[in-house]
Amino acid sequence: MGTNIEAKTTVREESFAKVDKLGPYKTKIHKEELIELLDLWKFGPGIKEQLEKLIEQDDQLKGPHLFRYYNPRPSKVDAAEEELKKKIGTEHCLAVNSCTSALICAIRALGIGVGDEVIVPGYTFFA
Repeated sequence: MGTNIEAKTTVREESFAKVDKLGPYKTKIHKEELIELLDLWKFGPGIKEQLEKLIEQDDQLKGPHLFRYYNPRPSKVDAAEEELKKKIGTEHCLAVNSCTSALICAIRALGIGVGDEVIVPGYTFFA
């Protein structure tokens, strides 16, 4: 294949300035509503409290959508990615918000573009 995946996925310093110009945007739902949604999932002991703490930390989110945040300050997502990389012994790890986002990342990483043929099963998970 000969593609340099790291070059395609590296975040450059100028990206941080762009992120700062995009925000801040208010969340589409209030914090209280988001915390109520957490009750729908049966998290283990302490997990819901940790999520509530994260939600309460910032009044506003940066970026126009919830796909991926590139942030100049250290984040819990970066820390989680680093831990998972160590645990499974891989060079790269990328946390995303949905299956669609994961598929887009995989397609980009493989260098698949307009006009390329991708063969998939007829019945699959919706994304």
